[in-house]
Amino acid sequence: MVIPEVDWDGSPEFKATIEELINSGSWGNSQEYHFQNNPSTIEFAAGATVSPGPNPKQISITNKGNQNLEYLMRSQDRSKYLTFKLEPNHQDLIPGDAATVWVRFSEDG
Repeated sequence: MVIPEVDWDGSPEFKATIEELINSGSWGNSQEYHFQNNPSTIEFAAGATVSPGPNPKQISITNKGNQNLEYLMRSQDRSKYLTFKLEPNHQDLIPGDAATVWVRFSEDG
């Protein structure tokens, strides 16, 4: 699925909620993805990979596992967030070329 730019949320309420969840540890550890500095694939223990998308300024996140995952991304300038669920063997394409990424198993399995 291609995620539109408008799905990045920079509203103060959403940012406060997400930052509270991050600080509580419910998202676990993040990894930095930056196409120009490290264009290789990042792998998460939950079974997701983050890599360059097929087009410039696109990040690909793929669930290679057999459980539903949730991912959270923070823009490079830390001004907005994006969170989605990702089913097994599915891929999302996100606008941008750099982000902080968190991945966890989805609560709904």
